[in-house]
Amino acid sequence: MKIIAVFFTVICVLVLEILCRLSTYQSRYRPDCEYKQCMKPNRHHVNCPRWGSCQWYCQAKLANCTVGTRYHCARDQRNLTQFTNACAVEIFCLSGEEPHLSVQESTGKASVNCRPCYKNNVYNSRLNTSSATFSECKMLKKNLCRKEDNKIDCGNRNYMELTKTDGYCRCDARNGYAARSPKICLYEYEVCFVKKCPEGMELLLNYTCGMLCPTGYARQPASDICTKVSVTRPFTSDRPELHFTDVQTTSIRTSDAPSTNEQLYKQIIIPICLSVFVITILLSVFVITKLFRRQYKGSESQNSNEPDGKGTTNRENTSPANATSSRECRLFIFFN
Repeated sequence: MKIIAVFFTVICVLVLEILCRLSTYQSRYRPDCEYKQCMKPNRHHVNCPRWGSCQWYCQAKLANCTVGTRYHCARDQRNLTQFTNACAVEIFCLSGEEPHLSVQESTGKASVNCRPCYKNNVYNSRLNTSSATFSECKMLKKNLCRKEDNKIDCGNRNYMELTKTDGYCRCDARNGYAARSPKICLYEYEVCFVKKCPEGMELLLNYTCGMLCPTGYARQPASDICTKVSVTRPFTSDRPELHFTDVQTTSIRTSDAPSTNEQLYKQIIIPICLSVFVITILLSVFVITKLFRRQYKGSESQNSNEPDGKGTTNRENTSPANATSSRECRLFIFFN
């Protein structure tokens, strides 16, 4: 009978221990917390206490959660700026997540949901963490990808948006800053220092020195390959679009507009030259016509003063020539 009584006693102790472990606070008895914290009057705290502290232990003991639920202290899902506590079924959050509590006002029943870290200056790198063992993401970001630290984000996401890791940064090599680590992008905190290259060289993204690009070529912010610089560059924040458009329009109009010498040549010199040319032709025609007329009148008067025989002979001899010259003169006058 004694053996049976001892056996049942051991079974009862084991069952009680299992039931205690299913609850929140009884996983380990804390006599130090019983006298230091739990005996004091309960005070309202804005933030949740640290898990494992006496304050967490005392609040969990005071909540007296039923079997199958555990004590939770996390952000209120309806108002994320405030914290609340309740007994709820335990779930496991992934990296980059923290527990949020949703409490029904009518029944007081609470449920837990894992959501991304609320604050952007912290992260959670732990995988499958019990929602009853932490209240929010606690790991503070130290590797800040910002201009004040001469660092630039690696990838397409800003370091403030990362919830699973610290900032993912690289040193601003385009402005002459390098890291002592051989890695280009780093999750760990690294101090960027000024690195000077020899003349005719510049700092590359891998923090080594390389030759300058030829004239008309340049390296892009995320590549060390020399690419040809286009004439129409994209607008940047430090160069207003309106100012650039005005300058571009002005340059186009200036290049298309004719010069002053060209305008003078087209509007004044060419008309004057044409006028002088026409006047010269007209004067030449007039002078030639006068000469032919004088010659023709002189030949007629000479033929009228000669004797009949000679005159007849001369007329016969000269009539064809005179007729030919007369025709040529008339044709010349007609065409002119």
